[in-house]
Amino acid sequence: METYIFKFSVCLGIFWLVYVLFLERQNRHHFKRFYLLGALTLALIIPKLTITEYVEPIDTTYETAPIFINIDPDLIEIPTEEPSFFDLETTLWFIYGFGVLLFTLRFVINLFKMQHRISKNETVKNQSFIYVLLQENLIPHSFFRYIFLNKIRYESNHIPKEVLLHEETHAKQLHSLDIIILEVLQIVFWFHPLIYILKHHVKLNHEFLADQAVLRQGVNTKTYQNILLQFSSNTQDYQFSSAINYSSIKKRFTVMKTQTSKTRVWLSTLLVLPIIAILFYSFAEKEYVEKEESSTIEHVEHIKDELKKAEELQIHYVDQNAVEIYLKKYDTYEALRTTEPHYINKSKQQQEELDDLFSDLGGLYYRMSKENKAKVKRPIASISPYAKITLNGETYFKKQSELTAEERATLPPPPPPPLSIQNTNYNLKEEPIMVILINRNGELLVKNNYTSLENIESKLKTLSKSFDDSNSVFVRIDKSDASEKTLKNVIALVRKYDFKIIQADAPLIAPPPPPVKQTSKGGPNAGDMQSVYNPSFLEYIIEMENEDATFYLDDEKISAKEAKAIATNNSGKRTNMTTQKDADGNYLVKLSSAEKKKIYARSIELRVLNENSYVIDGIKATKETFVDVFNQLHQDITPEQRKNYMNIHVKSSKEISNKEVWFIFNSLQDYGFYRIVAPNQEINRAKGNTPFAIESHVSIQDKPTAKEVAEYNDWAKQLKKETLAAQEDERNGKTANYPIVKQKDLIKYVGIYKRMTSTQKENSVELPIADDELKTTGLKFPPPPPPTKLNQSFTNTNDKGEIIEVVEDPQPEKQESILPMVNAKTIKTGKIALTRNEIKDIILSTKNGKVTEFKFKIPGQPTQFIKSDMLDMDAIKHLESAKKDDQLVLFALKDGSNSEIAPIVITVTD
Repeated sequence: METYIFKFSVCLGIFWLVYVLFLERQNRHHFKRFYLLGALTLALIIPKLTITEYVEPIDTTYETAPIFINIDPDLIEIPTEEPSFFDLETTLWFIYGFGVLLFTLRFVINLFKMQHRISKNETVKNQSFIYVLLQENLIPHSFFRYIFLNKIRYESNHIPKEVLLHEETHAKQLHSLDIIILEVLQIVFWFHPLIYILKHHVKLNHEFLADQAVLRQGVNTKTYQNILLQFSSNTQDYQFSSAINYSSIKKRFTVMKTQTSKTRVWLSTLLVLPIIAILFYSFAEKEYVEKEESSTIEHVEHIKDELKKAEELQIHYVDQNAVEIYLKKYDTYEALRTTEPHYINKSKQQQEELDDLFSDLGGLYYRMSKENKAKVKRPIASISPYAKITLNGETYFKKQSELTAEERATLPPPPPPPLSIQNTNYNLKEEPIMVILINRNGELLVKNNYTSLENIESKLKTLSKSFDDSNSVFVRIDKSDASEKTLKNVIALVRKYDFKIIQADAPLIAPPPPPVKQTSKGGPNAGDMQSVYNPSFLEYIIEMENEDATFYLDDEKISAKEAKAIATNNSGKRTNMTTQKDADGNYLVKLSSAEKKKIYARSIELRVLNENSYVIDGIKATKETFVDVFNQLHQDITPEQRKNYMNIHVKSSKEISNKEVWFIFNSLQDYGFYRIVAPNQEINRAKGNTPFAIESHVSIQDKPTAKEVAEYNDWAKQLKKETLAAQEDERNGKTANYPIVKQKDLIKYVGIYKRMTSTQKENSVELPIADDELKTTGLKFPPPPPPTKLNQSFTNTNDKGEIIEVVEDPQPEKQESILPMVNAKTIKTGKIALTRNEIKDIILSTKNGKVTEFKFKIPGQPTQFIKSDMLDMDAIKHLESAKKDDQLVLFALKDGSNSEIAPIVITVTD
């Protein structure tokens, strides 16, 4: 609130200065009127506007501090005494509320006085105006279309026509509306001096407008000024009305004589625009949003992007799957390449598409085994048999067989032959202890599984304990900027543990420097290997955790997780550490802070991006990971300590609902907090208050609509009629044809009936299964006859509450039910969890062969019918709308046989 008042005041103050310095003495009174009202409006709105700035994703990598850092933080100690109810903040709000109450009463009383003055006096209608004839000897004034005049003067014609015209102008131009708006603002901002100043300028400008209207009727300026002096007043009994005021007479006389040049008019008008722009960019809220890939890209760009993403998974495919994928892409490429016109005559966009496809095929072909390469054709360059020549500033295409020597010299040299590993200093007979693959996106794979640098480091650390000079790590890279960057990190990590690196492109990797003898654990220690690295604070804690060490903070036992949190979060604080062994030879790590047992104020910034997305002190989180992210922060203190001095500052560019505040409040009970400060409320543990109540909408949502009630009545009447008829036939010895009740209909209409209000139930047919008339005749809902046709029904409820139901049409013959296969693996449970990239490359099949068609359902998207054994481009495009933990359904699978194929539920894992 304080920030908003400050921004509002600065904006309003600048607008007021511009008015006083450049606009007030001009005779463009209509523009000035809207400028003053617009200035108030913009000053109110600009601090609430949001400028969205797209930034790169937040890097949550922590820089760990060395063990001994002597930097004392500037912390604020919280007083230990209990907070008083009448603190400064409460007192200020009490004073503000009292002022609002007084000004509201004043506003209501003035309105009542105005209405009373109109109702108790005689009125005379004159065209669109109403003259109110007063007994009091007051100067003429107006309120909307009511013009108040002294009755004796009016009836004796002692009120000049110029005065009447002046007041009629006030009424015609609705000046009273401006005053009412200012009076309402004055109630809210009664403490703000600029509101009173702007109100004065608005009223004065009204007088300028009325004076201008009178003079435009040909009235002599000198005569009119004398009349104004006669009818002016210094009284303040005209809060809502427009009256001739003596204190403004001198300024009005000056403005009457002023003539504004057109140049000055244009310059002053143009000045307003940059002022608004500067205020907007200076005082609007800044919202920083991480860049995300757009889901509405052009079709060709989408294809290229998906092909690049698919490459990540194609490393996994072996044997027949790799060949099938290659052949499908090869067929697509050949169809585009051989379609007229030739590559050199195609558009630039088509050429880029062919180049990307050729590059993708080359990557697939390169990763194939020799056996698979023998089964496929190597891709032909789309530019063949031409070459692209750039000579003397011109670029053109020419057949390679027709190139001159000068033209051939411009072509890039052929790539050097691959450097065989024999040319390096490595022994071919040496068996690598680990094979690391780095794909084009810089992601790491070991044994065809995605992994991270941390996991690789853990494995290398374990292997280093049995150090062997012959051990090597094989690194294979699919070159790109991202993979080159990752390669450097991998090289540094491998050398850290003194392993040798085998890499096909060996010249890129400089030979490792000779190992430096370093120590840790207070070393050297018995059993140290060839080198023991000198770790940072965090690395040392992790190392000791792997040694099953016990950790203490200020002589109190803590967990390894808490010790790592201290190492991560205590940058800038001196932390002493002692390592020793107990009688059993186990490590004890004792930490002690420079200052103990002091209470300091701490805070965490929680930014709400949307309903399920947050940034907590720079770390992205969802509702599922909300508590986990908080549990990473400030773990050097206990939950009980956090309850005394941890402040959670909740911010958002949008309005934060009470439901959202309740979620934060409930989620952080175990974590511990002292205050939760949201834009519209504050929860203070010392005061024992809770978030605002959540408005209940359950009754509105649950109450069925009139259409639903009508559908229920039609269903219940028909069911009751058919059931009673069947029972009558049964009593008469005839064949009883009971109606077959579909389970989904029963669930639907029973649900509608249960949601009805008592009034709706009274006016509706009673639920058939509870109908007394049917119950006395022994109503039963028999199951349907034994099926001669397989009728499959499948339902699934996702986390959004959407019920996905699939009912297969009965086949003309009895069908055999078989299980589907995804990427040649049988799905026995009907459920599977995959990443988006894995979903994009699934290949469906059965024991009978390929799937020929299927239906694909994504929550919130229409069901798609796909005639293939894999997702088409439209399905992949819609897949971008799926969220983590969404459940996608593949059903109505067909493989060309008469078999019934079970549906598949895929849970999105990223």
